[in-house]
Amino acid sequence: MLDTIAARMAKEAGVRPVADFGEVHAGKVGHTDCTVLAGLESWSGCEFMRITVVHTRGRTSRRTRVIKWPYAKGDPRALGPVLRDLDAFLDAPTTGILTDDRGAVGRVFDRLTRTDYLGRYDFRSPIDEPYENSLDGTVVRFWDQTEATLTARRPGRGFIFGQMPLAAIGEVAKALRAYQQG
Repeated sequence: MLDTIAARMAKEAGVRPVADFGEVHAGKVGHTDCTVLAGLESWSGCEFMRITVVHTRGRTSRRTRVIKWPYAKGDPRALGPVLRDLDAFLDAPTTGILTDDRGAVGRVFDRLTRTDYLGRYDFRSPIDEPYENSLDGTVVRFWDQTEATLTARRPGRGFIFGQMPLAAIGEVAKALRAYQQG
């Protein structure tokens, strides 16, 4: 029901779907099932990348997060910057480009929860005009799984984040490459 309402509101606002890749990854994050969907949208002359993360736990709990950022004006296939960011983020745990900007409290908390914080990456693909969006991603290793959290921020509007297995980022990039080539 909420999905129908959200789709109707987007249509009334002028958001036009460009490509819907559907479910690109399904797996676990902690004790929840995680489904990652991806797509491209157009609104007010800008092209937006959309990653939807759905966490479910049994039949009683469902949480959906939608991370969007503008990446181009007028050409939905201009995915080069997005693909470079996704590839760099996916390879970041082995290339050493992640930064650690946590304070002492964050480090102590991670030690207490046995979380191996690998670092943060600032995405370069979001365009500034006419929006001031920023996107960053953090990578952590918790027990035997490497997880990614994407956080989209807009000054004065707050932030939204989605947590998923790091492997889901590779699946999103694969779907984007197939779209770009086809």
